[in-house]
Amino acid sequence: MTDFQRCQQAATAPACPEKAVLSLIPYHLELIRAASEAHRRVLNTRATDPEWPEAHRAWLNAAESLAVAIIHQAEREARHG
Repeated sequence: MTDFQRCQQAATAPACPEKAVLSLIPYHLELIRAASEAHRRVLNTRATDPEWPEAHRAWLNAAESLAVAIIHQAEREARHG
């Protein structure tokens, strides 16, 4: 299963209250910061600006990296109790 498929599966899976708490590690916080900065860049760039496609792509990549990292952490925590 690819990382993207894991993300899709996790996004559509029913919530599990027992596993609702996830430990964020410093790496996750860095990814959150990067995604936030990329999102701010997209919002501050007009869609007609030549820089917009690159900014949008960077934001999507940052958001996907964050989602994948959190899913991997959740899977590790689920395996190790």
